[in-house]
Amino acid sequence: MNHQIKYGSWHLIKLFRLWRKQDARVKNASQPYLRSESWWAHPENVLGALLCSDDTGQRVFAVDAIMALRAEREHGFSGLRFFKVPVMVHLDACDIKSLSDWKAETITEPVFTARMSLDQLDALKVAPLELPPYSVHTQSCERAV
Repeated sequence: MNHQIKYGSWHLIKLFRLWRKQDARVKNASQPYLRSESWWAHPENVLGALLCSDDTGQRVFAVDAIMALRAEREHGFSGLRFFKVPVMVHLDACDIKSLSDWKAETITEPVFTARMSLDQLDALKVAPLELPPYSVHTQSCERAV
């Protein structure tokens, strides 16, 4: 398993796929925790994962979504913002774009792209975003939260 931050939303899809194979008793007991702990389903995290994807279509979707958020501004918002686990997490999701309801959630730009220019952002349609190998599962991450 790869613990880099760019794979967080993909791990959630795998977790949901395995969860769906469990018996009803296990699913009923664990469902509330899956929903309340699914921060990787947040559109900001999903957009970050899509930008790192080898699939051009996924990157184009993410770039277009971020450009729509920016509304012609050269740079995104990189200040503090409120982060909330999505209200509706789709436990039956088969791809990361369908993890949450994009119309119901507040969508924010990933912090990794907020300081990119529009031209730099548009270039991500051609080549994936390369992130530093930040881990998603470390004690230092937990302490920071």
